[in-house]
Amino acid sequence: MVSVIQFVSDKTWALSLSTPLATPSQDMLREVLREHARKLKLDRWELSMAQFTMTGVGPSRWAITGEDLDTLETLARKAFKFVQPDVHMLNKWIIAPHTFLRGRLSWAVLHNLETHGLKCQTFVSHCWDEPFYEFLQALRDQYADYARRAFWVCFVANPQSWGKAALDEMLQEYVPFWTAVAECSNVLIVRNRITHIYTRGWCVLELVAAVFHRRTITVRRACTAVQHREACR
Repeated sequence: MVSVIQFVSDKTWALSLSTPLATPSQDMLREVLREHARKLKLDRWELSMAQFTMTGVGPSRWAITGEDLDTLETLARKAFKFVQPDVHMLNKWIIAPHTFLRGRLSWAVLHNLETHGLKCQTFVSHCWDEPFYEFLQALRDQYADYARRAFWVCFVANPQSWGKAALDEMLQEYVPFWTAVAECSNVLIVRNRITHIYTRGWCVLELVAAVFHRRTITVRRACTAVQHREACR
């Protein structure tokens, strides 16, 4: 198992690794994230947790384009050379440290600050246990306009660097997914070959929200290999 990220200061952080093949190296991660930050010119954005909830960037504008999800995939492929990460790994090693150092915003809001967030089109309900690249391929296969479509996906929409206690409090108090489902035009349910998504409480609630708000619901399998089709849950 990998150990948790230990944040050393507001400018540097250290990683303690115990599974070399399943986790990226410290130098590799630092370089990947620094390069990404330089490209986006994000050093000027230093917003606090309070500002994140007070600026009026409501949950319906916590979306991200397929093109920006592709950028996240590129970072993941650089950092994880020997394995396909699931969303838990992606969050721990890329999303959380990158957003922690830049105002603790969500990944999606951080990438759409100049437009005051991005209005969602499609709400995506899924399970974090899924292989990340297979998840993205399911979105690409479903939508011809994938690159430009605005997806509401929890692991990039919610501020993952807040820490579990603060994030859980926000999710339970504001229930952002409920607002997002109401504002999106449709809901995509992505199944996977690892875990049945309806063993996950949030997925059940998202389905309830989709039915309550009478959204169009589409189900897609996140299995790219033919032999895995029947294994999707």
